[in-house]
Amino acid sequence: MSVGFLSHNPPLLIIIIFMGVWIIETLTIKERLKGSPQKALFTGLIVNLVTTLLGFLIALSIKSSIIEDILPYEYIISIPIFFLGSIIIETIILHFYYREDNWTRKVSTSFLMNIKSYLFLLIFLFLDLMVIGAFLVILIVPYFFLKSFELLSAGKEVSKFHRKVAIPLIIVLSLVLCGLIFFGVMKRMEKYSVRNRARDAGIVADVQQIRSSAELILYDDPTTGYTNLCDGNGGLNTKHINYGKQLETLKNDLLTMMLPEGNIACYSNTSTYCVSASLRYGDRGYYCVDSSGFAKETNKPCTSSSKCPD
Repeated sequence: MSVGFLSHNPPLLIIIIFMGVWIIETLTIKERLKGSPQKALFTGLIVNLVTTLLGFLIALSIKSSIIEDILPYEYIISIPIFFLGSIIIETIILHFYYREDNWTRKVSTSFLMNIKSYLFLLIFLFLDLMVIGAFLVILIVPYFFLKSFELLSAGKEVSKFHRKVAIPLIIVLSLVLCGLIFFGVMKRMEKYSVRNRARDAGIVADVQQIRSSAELILYDDPTTGYTNLCDGNGGLNTKHINYGKQLETLKNDLLTMMLPEGNIACYSNTSTYCVSASLRYGDRGYYCVDSSGFAKETNKPCTSSSKCPD
């Protein structure tokens, strides 16, 4: 579950995704293990409550994983470990409720449950990256309620009247839930957009301050010019005798406002310099300033030519 915790997803959407995993694993249990449909539905709930709780605890223990990105690249290697852990935990829970089935059957059932649910989560994640993940809810919600009603009523006498009443209620409830989810997603995305724009304004302001520092460096020592603005490796010269602390402060401030994969580029020589920083929301990706007076968004960061790309 922690893989899909995107910052623009409201809690209700996470609950719906949980419902999707729950019904997928319930149907797998019902098909492969002996017992009533109601027992399969209950066991599916317990299994997912336990593994989801563990997912939350893991996410909280790794602070860098609950940031605005989906999952840091360095933790991708942990997915097979989580997958194996899920199989072991769910097999133990299945054994508790289905003692009459042999271990081989329970292990293979747990394996299939996880394959299906991981595939479902990956599909949702892929659609979410395309900003259409919430549309999957239109399928999940009514399917969950219809299947749950079918499982709960299995083996029981349900009158035609109750069936006729249940279907419209499921449709209305599904529409209400879908509406609330889409409203929540739109509000969260709007808030996320506003926050990114505010941070971009801060990035632009910091880069403009670096330009002021460059002019002061030139004024202090016209012989070396802008050379000491940058460190020679494409970064700001935070060890400058007079302006090192100021440049370090600006650098740290930029790093806190940029996305983790963002970068600051700085190249300079005696007569020219260019400095660029990654934007979060900007249409072109970077904000760049140079010694010619250029100060605009660009598609590329500045390069060793000490000039902002057009």
